[in-house]
Amino acid sequence: MGAVASCLSSIVSAIADVFHTIFSAIGSILHTITTSSFPIHAMKSHTQKKRRE
Repeated sequence: MGAVASCLSSIVSAIADVFHTIFSAIGSILHTITTSSFPIHAMKSHTQKKRRE
């Protein structure tokens, strides 16, 4: 029983880590979009200019 419980707890913690990473990434993206004064197309053209260099 102990081995099964430790295995389940490790799986649950791994899933929690994945969800935490996903939600923090979504939060940072939303924060960047809401706080940024640049429109999306300007950011796209800026990244394209960086790739050309």
